[in-house]
Amino acid sequence: AAAREIQDESYRAHALKALADKLPTELMPEALAAARTIQNERNRAHALKALADKLPTELIPEGLAAARTIQDEWSRAHALKALADKLPTELMPEALAAARAIQDEWSRANALGALAGKLPSVLPEALAAARAIQDEWSRVNALGALVADKLLPELMPEALAAAQAIQDEWNRAHALRALAGKLPSVLPEALAAAQAMQDEWSRADALGALADKLLPELIPGALRVAQAIQDENYRANALRALADKLPTELIPEALAAARAIQDEGYRANALRALADKLPTELMPEALAAAQAMQDEWSRADALGALADKLPTELMPEALAAARTIQNERNRANALGALADKLPTELMPEALAAARAIQNESYRAHALKALVPASSEMPSAQLFDFWRDTLHELSLCTRRNLLQGIEVLVPIIFVLGGQAAVIEIVGAIRDVTRWWRCYSGSV
Repeated sequence: AAAREIQDESYRAHALKALADKLPTELMPEALAAARTIQNERNRAHALKALADKLPTELIPEGLAAARTIQDEWSRAHALKALADKLPTELMPEALAAARAIQDEWSRANALGALAGKLPSVLPEALAAARAIQDEWSRVNALGALVADKLLPELMPEALAAAQAIQDEWNRAHALRALAGKLPSVLPEALAAAQAMQDEWSRADALGALADKLLPELIPGALRVAQAIQDENYRANALRALADKLPTELIPEALAAARAIQDEGYRANALRALADKLPTELMPEALAAAQAMQDEWSRADALGALADKLPTELMPEALAAARTIQNERNRANALGALADKLPTELMPEALAAARAIQNESYRAHALKALVPASSEMPSAQLFDFWRDTLHELSLCTRRNLLQGIEVLVPIIFVLGGQAAVIEIVGAIRDVTRWWRCYSGSV
């Protein structure tokens, strides 16, 4: 009742929308009547859309009649679309006539597409309406709405032809993206359409959309399409999209394509995508590609991506590459990425590299990753590391000292067991208490 009394129609529509899910069935006639009295057709359509899912069967004819009286075709299409799933079979001819009467191409295709979910025989007509849309972006959206969950397999070639007929390559790429999920029978044509695109961004985008759907026999051709892209960013993106689908025999070719990328950031992105697919025999080549990067962020990123796949014999080389990174944040990230793979004999060198980081936050990050993996070191080496690191921490702020000790707990436990950990906790409490007493007496 309160919603019906709201004079501003936009606010009344919003109020009905907010109330729709809470209204009991017995109040739905009143709510529908309130929606029908809204003069502004867009607001009326929004109110009908909000109420559609809650309308009982006996009110559906009245809801459809309210939708049909809307003169604004965009609003009428949206109201019909909202009601589509609720329409009983006997009302479908009336709804179909309302959709066919819409002159605006996009709105007609939208309404027909919604009705097609309940009446599959309408699908060819809905597709024809979508194909007739002159505005290409609107045609892409209409095709996408039809393809998403309605279009029958036998109509897919026609939908592909509609996508291929789109002149604007960016729009064509988006149409192909929408079609990709339902294209097993026409994937070769879709790949050919992507390859024919002159705009490389569109070509890479279309290739990425198709990648997960490509059949094994199409992958070599897709890789050639990616390799032919001149723009390195787009080429890297295309390689990344294809990486998970590449069979073992194509990995060397893909790695060579990644290594050929001059921009180090894009090269690192491509290497990261390929890392999990690289066989052991290609790891030296991949590591060499990472080491050759002058940009330290990219080098650290590539090392991190390769770390889990590096064989033990390459770890000294990888650690040396990490140690040469001057930027402390990047060096800490690289050391952290390598930590779990480092053999025990390399841990002293890695810990020394972490301790050499001047920035306390970055040093703590590297040590936090390395310390748990260092517990297998000989006790004498562990003790030396503990002693030297504790001395360095004593020169830091109390906060960083405590954070550092927390990081070192696994080593403390290895050296002295639970008793040592308890003793250090007690010492920290004593110092905290003494500090309070000292501060209070000053």
